[in-house]
Amino acid sequence: MHTHIHLLKTVHFASNYHGNEVTSVLKTMKDGSKLITKMVKVVKDYNNYMGGVDLADRYRSLYNVDR
Repeated sequence: MHTHIHLLKTVHFASNYHGNEVTSVLKTMKDGSKLITKMVKVVKDYNNYMGGVDLADRYRSLYNVDR
């Protein structure tokens, strides 16, 4: 399955686990209000489970630890 998402930048997801399932999620807006919206399940799972990995990869690429 290949999913193409466009929010601020184009993001491509490739998964042999996920299909095209859509799920509802509760988002908190900048003003603190809550909004129920629909999201592709692969994006929801990515946001739930991979956020820390992305941060670690980003920090590792920013700071040179070879001394």
